[in-house]
Formats: sequence, C-alpha cells, structure tokens
Amino acid sequence: MSETLLNRYTFTIKSETPEDLPIGFFDLTLDDLKKLLLQIEFARTGDQPHANWKLVTDGIYVTASVNGLSSEQIKGILDDTYTGFKVTQSHNGADWPKSFDDNTKDILKRIVNRVSKRQAVVIETEDQEPLLIKPERATPKKQQEKYIAWSTVDGTLDVISVHARPFFVIYEHGTKTRVRCAFPDDWTEKVLKLLGHRVAIDGLVYYKQSGEPYQLSKPTSIEPVPQPQSDILSLRGAIKGMTGDLSTYDYVRKIRDKNSFD
Repeated sequence: MSETLLNRYTFTIKSETPEDLPIGFFDLTLDDLKKLLLQIEFARTGDQPHANWKLVTDGIYVTASVNGLSSEQIKGILDDTYTGFKVTQSHNGADWPKSFDDNTKDILKRIVNRVSKRQAVVIETEDQEPLLIKPERATPKKQQEKYIAWSTVDGTLDVISVHARPFFVIYEHGTKTRVRCAFPDDWTEKVLKLLGHRVAIDGLVYYKQSGEPYQLSKPTSIEPVPQPQSDILSLRGAIKGMTGDLSTYDYVRKIRDKNSFD
C-alpha cells in the first residue's frame, strides 16, 4: 500500500480550540487509544494484531501501516473506534460495535471520562463526520483562568518527538514542573545535542492559574545554561572570621601570593 493511501487511514483526537491538549491528558490518552485499536483488531480478525499503529503528536493522531491486513480491515477498525466514541457520548449501550468487549468499552469510557474533566475535543477519521465530545459539566470560571506571556523556561531538556509537530519536554529547574515545548523543524539538530542538558528557552509561555508553566510555543531562542564558574575557594575572605588577624587588604595580598600561601 502506498504512503498516500496509508495517510487516509488515520484517527485523530484534537482540541476543539486552538489551545493544545494538556500534556497529562495527551500522554494517557495516547496510550489508551493504542490499546483500544489493538484490541478491536484482535476482536475483528481473531488473530494477534498485525497493524502497526504509528503514534504522532499533532493532537493525538494515529496512522496505520499494513503488516498482513488489508485496507478494508484497517478502515473497519477505525470505523468501530469512531462508533464506540459516538455510542459512549450518547450513552446508548445497545449500539456498541460487535468487536467491543467489556475491557474495550472500559478503555473507551476512560478516554471519554478524561475529556469530561478537561475540555472539548474533536474525533476525526475517514468518511465520518467530525464528532465533538464536550465536557459533561462546565468547569468553574476561576479554575479555567490561565494566562500567557513571553517568558523564559529554565530546566532540563528531556523527551523529544519529531513526528508531525515536533516538541520536547523540559523539567523546570527547581520545581521539576513538566513543560511541553514546540519547536521548528530547523531546530532538530540543536535540540538533539541539548538532550539531557539544562537549557533556557524563550517563547510564548502558557501558565496555569497557580502560576506554573505547562506549555511553550513560538520559541525564539534556546541556549544551554552554563555551569557556575566560581567555586568555594573564590569566596575566601567573604566568610566572617576567615581572615584571622589580617586585614582584608593583607589577606587578599596573601592569597594572591602563591609563594607565601600555605
């Protein structure tokens, strides 16, 4: 099957608004969706799963590559997944696809329940109308308040993904808060070199009501944070009592004169 044809067989969950999905929602749902697809495939084919579901990170986006399955079988798996979401949203258990057992239903309900506590998302797949899933109850306004500012995030650069829209994760220095940072394609080599290092990245930072950053977009620069150049020896004379009976002037002269220093 050609790459062009494969690109038709995709399943996407994305935020209804321009704001990206929260990182925690994203990670957990990506995991659950893959499990869901594999279980539906097993139920439909009666064999161990063959399709390789490639997970990429523009919203929550999966695409299938064929390994012993036909395009019709893959489309059937995606159609059942879409129908499962539709049934869960409508609370009409009589219309579950035949490929769904109790475990499969539980996974899908878990995803929808996660949405009900977060924000509205759109489900999309081929030949189906986009399906909007909204939170069941509105979040109090004060809990929704967030703010955005051009700022700097300083922390350790960790997880990197270069699929679809590239991003990495920074664990903020001191607080260890996890911040998802999108970056342009031409930064890939630089970002890979900085993996595991402490960096400072400037860009548009999204903050929670608590003041914690959780996301950075439109980055303008990224630089390694240099290690401190001074050590404790450079602070001699700054600690009370360190000069003994000498004046500050005499003590500084003494430590500069290597021949007289013991």
